[in-house]
Amino acid sequence: MNQGYYCVIAKEMIEILSVLFQLVRLLNLKNGITEVIDMKDQYDLSKMKSRKNPYFSKLKKPVTMRLSEDVIEYFKGMSEENGVP
Repeated sequence: MNQGYYCVIAKEMIEILSVLFQLVRLLNLKNGITEVIDMKDQYDLSKMKSRKNPYFSKLKKPVTMRLSEDVIEYFKGMSEENGVP
């Protein structure tokens, strides 16, 4: 994964949050709550600049391990008992 991928996710999360806040506002209005603060009055996320992901270098890396067959069977059995693929 590259850093551009995380920028796309961040933008999608902002859009999702915007929709959620609109739903909360509608629910509040339906329930008679009239004092609702619009987030855009406080700040504008459209002017937010992208930056490098500080955790990019700390992401998980694949490793290869040699395990005996009985250890592998033990963990496969545990995963089947708990419904983990």
